[in-house]
Amino acid sequence: MNQPSISSLLTLWGFQLPTSTQIKSADRLFVSECQALESLFFKAKATHSQYSDEQLLLGVLAHKYQGLLGAFQQQLPSLLAMRGAIDDNISAEFQGAFQAHIVQQIWLTLHLWLFVQGRLQMDYSLANDYAGQGAELIGQLTTTTTNEWRSQWNQSFYLGRDSKQTKNSCLKQLLIRLRKLLS
Repeated sequence: MNQPSISSLLTLWGFQLPTSTQIKSADRLFVSECQALESLFFKAKATHSQYSDEQLLLGVLAHKYQGLLGAFQQQLPSLLAMRGAIDDNISAEFQGAFQAHIVQQIWLTLHLWLFVQGRLQMDYSLANDYAGQGAELIGQLTTTTTNEWRSQWNQSFYLGRDSKQTKNSCLKQLLIRLRKLLS
């Protein structure tokens, strides 16, 4: 049986890739990162069939984010040195063309992870903490403020929460109409 891809599930659930002037080629990043996660997702799905796709994707994204945090911490000294060299040697108009791939991955992973947390109706304060943590990390390497990053990620949380509520609301309305027809 052909199972839907992660990108298809996210699109079906209402995820919308945010626009960011800081992140180049976000669409390609979305597709490649979703494809990279599929092996782990489908393995988890086969092993833990008692969990929903949303719960499994939450776990896969949490695992991905934790791995990115470790890699980022390890790479931070060289990333800061590279950022300094770029700032010192390249004119301001071209500095934005240089991006560390790990910053892009953290940006996308947090959007996806917080979206899924919202769909699962998880605690906002926890999502906000993760958004703040991510903002502090990548804010060291970008011109976007930590509050702007945190706000962007929180929007994904609310998008996920609202998409689930909209789905539930539509199902409830459909059930009410069906009951009226049958009675």
